[in-house]
Amino acid sequence: MFGVASTPLQGPMDGMYRAVQNGQWDDPSVWADGAVPDDDARVLIERGVIVTVAHQGTARLKTVHVDGTLTFDPTVDTHLQVDTLVTNPRSTLRIGTPSTPIEAGTEARITFIDTGPIDEAQDPGRRRRGLLVNGDLTVHGAAKTSWTELARFPAVGDRQLSLPATPTNWKAGDRLVVPGVNPNENRDEERRIEAVAGTTVRLDCALEYDHIPPADDLDGYVLNLSRNVMFESESAEIPRRGHVMVMNPATDVRYAAFRELGRTDKSQAITDPVRGTAPDDAETNPKARYSFHYHKTGIEQEPHRAEGVVVDGSPGWGIVNHHSHAEVTDSITYDVLGAGFVAEGGNERGSFGRNFALRSKGSGDKIDDRAFGTRHASIEIDDFGHAGHGFWSQSPIVELTDNVAAGHRHYGFAIWTRQLLDGPMAECTQVEDSRVTYCPNLPMEYVEGQKPLMEAISAGRFSHDHDELMRDTDKVPSCFVRLERFEGNEAFASAGGLDFSRNSFKWKHERFDQFSEIRDFTVYNVGPHIDDEGNTRGVVKNGAKKGGNQGIKLRYLSNVAVRDCRLLGTDGTGVGIPGHDYFWTNIVENCDIRGWNLGVVPGEHRTTIVRDNVLDNAVDIDWKIGNTGPLVAERNDDGAGKQPLLRHDLSYDDVKAGELLGLARNRGTVLDGRTVYYEEQRPDYVPIKSEAELVTVTTGGSYGHMTDVIGHDDAGAVIGLTNQELMDQFGVSLGGSLLPDTAVGEDYVTGGVLDPINRSTPPEAAWLDVAAGDILSGAEVVSDANTESGEAVRVTTGTDEPPADDASVVSINFDVSEGTYSLYGRFFTRSWNGDTVYTRIDDGTWNAWEKLKPPNGFKWYTAAPNDESEYTWDLSAGTHTLEIGCPNDGVLLDKLFIASDATILGGFGQPAQNR
Repeated sequence: MFGVASTPLQGPMDGMYRAVQNGQWDDPSVWADGAVPDDDARVLIERGVIVTVAHQGTARLKTVHVDGTLTFDPTVDTHLQVDTLVTNPRSTLRIGTPSTPIEAGTEARITFIDTGPIDEAQDPGRRRRGLLVNGDLTVHGAAKTSWTELARFPAVGDRQLSLPATPTNWKAGDRLVVPGVNPNENRDEERRIEAVAGTTVRLDCALEYDHIPPADDLDGYVLNLSRNVMFESESAEIPRRGHVMVMNPATDVRYAAFRELGRTDKSQAITDPVRGTAPDDAETNPKARYSFHYHKTGIEQEPHRAEGVVVDGSPGWGIVNHHSHAEVTDSITYDVLGAGFVAEGGNERGSFGRNFALRSKGSGDKIDDRAFGTRHASIEIDDFGHAGHGFWSQSPIVELTDNVAAGHRHYGFAIWTRQLLDGPMAECTQVEDSRVTYCPNLPMEYVEGQKPLMEAISAGRFSHDHDELMRDTDKVPSCFVRLERFEGNEAFASAGGLDFSRNSFKWKHERFDQFSEIRDFTVYNVGPHIDDEGNTRGVVKNGAKKGGNQGIKLRYLSNVAVRDCRLLGTDGTGVGIPGHDYFWTNIVENCDIRGWNLGVVPGEHRTTIVRDNVLDNAVDIDWKIGNTGPLVAERNDDGAGKQPLLRHDLSYDDVKAGELLGLARNRGTVLDGRTVYYEEQRPDYVPIKSEAELVTVTTGGSYGHMTDVIGHDDAGAVIGLTNQELMDQFGVSLGGSLLPDTAVGEDYVTGGVLDPINRSTPPEAAWLDVAAGDILSGAEVVSDANTESGEAVRVTTGTDEPPADDASVVSINFDVSEGTYSLYGRFFTRSWNGDTVYTRIDDGTWNAWEKLKPPNGFKWYTAAPNDESEYTWDLSAGTHTLEIGCPNDGVLLDKLFIASDATILGGFGQPAQNR
């Protein structure tokens, strides 16, 4: 907190003007020496004294300290010119109230004057010059329509705008801006209102550009930047501008403009980082000097409220929530270099709802170019939100709803939930890297709806090195907390829609009801990210890297569902939803993804589920061996009833030995219930033809990976062998299985062939729902949203080893063809040391599935003893009976899969035949 305590000061001899009785500022009797403060005055309003500004002051004041109350007359034009205005604890600054706002047609202005360079000897933190609020703050300008959709798209030559409803308090002379829709060029157009007649607004001059989005059912917009309460900087020089820092909770600011404020320059690195060291030759650039900044007022306090606020021009950030609780609605940031709306630290509470962030120039650097702990950073100091974004949030519990971001050099929205290690967190040493930290910063009371996370922490299911740190506190690390709400947002004319990163990176599970959800998000007209040298950072390596021209980028995170979104590519380039090397388990559901080069690229790990979408792109789903995990695609079409195009790419680049041989054990593709194979999985194909290809699929030329896969000391033994020979000698082959004779090609799959639609009878595989089996008194069916049927089985009496209590055993009948079968199960295990499940078929030997360690949710396991090869069963054609039991309390049994040929496992699998 920054403030100066009020001490008894005597007369004008000490240079301090003291207000000692209530009255208007320009009344000499208010002041102790009988003189109204003049140029360079230092002013103190003593406690208990109410001073009202009811005039347009010409005096250029050095400082004003408020211990009492400073208020502005709402009925007349007022103006206060001051270098630094400080309100101390238990004081009040009031510029209009809810019942008596500053009247329309009048103005209240505070100008932060330029009295020369800030003296760093006296003020090393450069806090002065601006408004520093340590007391109550109420600001109410005249209410007006802040921004609105348009009833008709504006076109070149138009001088009229058509609105869907009559705007509130728009008048001649108001400053408007119509957002441009071109991602490669700033075509925002500022105009003045000439006249308003109902829903028609006449402009002072015609528009020079079209403002037409690519679909008729999208929206055009116009923003009104005029407010009758204004905080402004006199100086245009960044180091000499004013800023507003609020350090008292529960303030109320409505319909005010903050013009050309802020000194923190996001075009360059900050010079006072908590971690790392700023460059020696950098000019002073302290953080936290922003246009309108809630600074560490506490998340447990009543919320700040901001409505109809405009931040107009800033070299850093616009409206900032830092370790505070704030609800910001119907507000605008315009021409803010770094990021418009910001939740800075990771534990902020509140919301950004129905706001518009227009235009950010950005630093030209990559989004994480200043991140601590990454080899890609040019300077490691944890300086974020500089690349040019509409919304930058590091807090998962700040809700973002119905916002629009347009005209940003980088992504319109960026959510990076790895917490900022500042304040008390600066001493935390449990830092992995730029992607995750185990430092607890978010009180559990604010994430009570995420009990599985807290259960996992208390059970010690994270890395043992960090369990004690997280358990011995009432807080959790915010980077493990799912998003509270991201819904109804829109981005256009930027380098991308949403960059979501650093969330649940080491908290992987298939509790689908606990996934972070990106819902009802609209993206269109996005293009590349262009640096200061004019270099284009477009899509690199399946869109997985730091370039632009992407709809929703997901990286260094787990457990995400993208639902009901509309992602429209600009010109057949870019990627709708790119994959990434470090991304686990996602769902893309009921979305409209069109006009891209690549529609959806699955993540590298766990399962990507793509279902019930409209996909119309050059390649709709791009699955590549080696850097994409299992894919389940079902019930998608191109909007005209045709099956979307799946590219099943076989390239040895960036492929490990275990991914190439044995692929189907943990990877692969199922398209509408049909397994997709490579044609190269045919028995006579040679996967490794030469020493060069062997080197390609090993890491750094180390053959240890290959010898582990084949169980043989000589990695070169695979060279020249066909798939059939590899299977016969080592039990592996390209893709993990041989191509069935019955596989067929389809015109909507390139690079692959599929199971036939009419399969053999009886089948060569069976999917079985345990809850649909024969349940006796020793087990119960329980509801669980993370299963396909909504039900799972919990054994209540336990079993012996092997099971002897018939009441606790579930029996399931199934039909298969003759063959040798393996068995897999989707279970929710509990014990850190591993649970055990027992199965047998047709009254045969009980087999123990041992050391099934929990993944904090449901997971597919292979029927196998601990550290040994899997069990197999030789079955005749016809009906068989499978029995399953478990001695461990709390374990949930969902589905079983028995197959003669290893097939993709992930998510719910395919529909159960016994339900």
